[in-house]
Formats: sequence, structure tokens, C-alpha cells
Amino acid sequence: MTDRLNDSLRREPFPPRRYEQTIRALLLAQDGSTTALLEKLGPAKVSVHVIEQHVVEKLPGELDGELPGARFLRRLASLHARGDVLLDSLSYTAIDVLPQSVARELTKGVRPIGHLLSQLWTRREFRDRHEGLLQELWDAVGDPDPPSSRTMCIYTPRAPCMLLAETFRGGVLAHLGRIKDTLY
Repeated sequence: MTDRLNDSLRREPFPPRRYEQTIRALLLAQDGSTTALLEKLGPAKVSVHVIEQHVVEKLPGELDGELPGARFLRRLASLHARGDVLLDSLSYTAIDVLPQSVARELTKGVRPIGHLLSQLWTRREFRDRHEGLLQELWDAVGDPDPPSSRTMCIYTPRAPCMLLAETFRGGVLAHLGRIKDTLY
């Protein structure tokens, strides 16, 4: 599945003000499903926009050997709500490690990865050694923002299953700001 960047989506950096930096720090520290968190925090529907997705047989240089298997799903995607990009992500998933039903659903490219992985026991390990993965993400979507970015490896009980780079965008603040509109 391939799609070009959606020009109607707004991609903004996090502002440097203290409140916004606190929100960013909380997002970067959480180790659960980012999609589920954003869905719970804001009133607007969170959608996934799969920009590009395909199976590759080799991981890029610095990632080679990090995941088992011979087939990897490379997915470039954005989470958005009401036209604001909340998060950009790039992942490589070891298809052979996942149960067939999860791998099949994942390759359809319709649901956010966090929803699919919620069916499995997983744990996350934050990494600071995958700068190339972040650079690959930014080369595709633009707007590098190192302070709002992270990389991680996601493990199942069998083996590591995914390498992931994420950059949170300023749209999260608009999404969160709409909470008060629904409370009052």
C-alpha cells in the first residue's frame, strides 16, 4: 500500500513553552500504545494515514541483525485528528515473529499498529542508538524534531518484533486542547 504525503494534514513542531514541553516529556516517557493514549486523551477521532507500506527482505545498514526473520514490513505512517498530525512514525516489523492473524491484519495497513499489538504480550525498550531510523523518517516526512522523537524496540515473548521511530507533532496540543471544549 503506497500513498503520498497528505497535503491537507498540518504538521507543526512542538512550541518551546514550558507547558508544551511538559506534555512532550510525558508522551516521550510513556511506554504503552501511543494510539490508545491519544484516543483516550482527546475528543476527536484519531486516524492512521499510511503513507507507504511494503515488505522488504533486508533491514537498512544500522538495523541489520536487530530483528529475526527474512521478511520485514516497512510502514511509514501518521496519526492525525481533525487535520492535525499528532505523530509521524516509521517501523520495521519482523513478520515471521508475529502470529499469522496479526501479520495478515498488519499487512492490510488499515489499523494502527498499537491496536494490533494490543492482542499480544509486548514490552518496549527505548533506544538511543538508532539515529539512522529517525533520519529515514524525517527524510520521508520532513520537519526533523529531535527533542520530540524517540526510537524503540518492541519485544514479544518469542523475540524482538519491531523497530520503531516516532516524532510527536504540535497537533497533539490542539488535540488535547479540545478536551476542555467537551467538558464545559
